Amino acid sequence: MGTTWYSNLATRKSIYMIPFLHGHFSYLILVIIFLVLPTIVFWIYGYKQLLEYKWTLSIITGISLIVGAKWDIYAVETEIWKFYPETTLGTFYRGVPLEEYLFVVMAAFCLASLTIILVKKKKYV
Repeated sequence: MGTTWYSNLATRKSIYMIPFLHGHFSYLILVIIFLVLPTIVFWIYGYKQLLEYKWTLSIITGISLIVGAKWDIYAVETEIWKFYPETTLGTFYRGVPLEEYLFVVMAAFCLASLTIILVKKKKYV
């Protein structure tokens, strides 16, 4: 009998066809590519506007870290999802890898920065 497309999903090798997405740095590399680098671009583009909102960015990032960390810890403890040591640096705090905390912080910081730039430019208001 044939297997379904979703069987053995954890052992599928398709993502390993991309050389830099193999091993302990894969999650960290994805966070850098999709969150850290865009945030750097936003700050290069709109640093004057963003500096005016440094406290707002700090508060948003802090609240996101608190809420995101609590959610991730709950999700791991109740087995809603899990993180594989093979794709992380292997350093965990309460079952959540350090890269996930970086993801939560950078996602909030990146999106808040983009929102401030767009509102200040009045392109999407």
